[in-house]
Amino acid sequence: MHASKNNEPFRFSSDDQECLRKDDEFLTKFLRVKKYNVERAHALIRSYYSQIKRNQDILMNVRPSRCMSIFQENMAVILKGKARDRSTIAFIRVGMWDTKKFTLQDLMRSYIFIAEQAIRDRDTQLYGVTAIVDRSEEHTSELQSHHD
Repeated sequence: MHASKNNEPFRFSSDDQECLRKDDEFLTKFLRVKKYNVERAHALIRSYYSQIKRNQDILMNVRPSRCMSIFQENMAVILKGKARDRSTIAFIRVGMWDTKKFTLQDLMRSYIFIAEQAIRDRDTQLYGVTAIVDRSEEHTSELQSHHD
């Protein structure tokens, strides 16, 4: 993206080499989320790539095939309707996590996949996501052991 909505430059410095994608479609997502504030969008992009770098063990191979069994259990879904504020609704059922079937990495991959799919939608970029998290019967001991 060469310019924002207000024709301000959107440039990457030599320190931003980790920002691999620089196509308009990708950069526009971040600009929309930050209401076309170039500096805030740039900071968000850097944070995005920083998270990828720090969490490679979870983020590698985030593909539908790796998440399908979690989706089939309806543990993570994007609802068809929108919230009153026009945000996308994500329904996450952590309480259904069967630790014998799925690792924490499996769970995180599926949530990341759903988030990546949701942010492709222009309305989600503009209005955000409302997450409903069902924690009934949550396996807190497993989550706590992975907290650090």
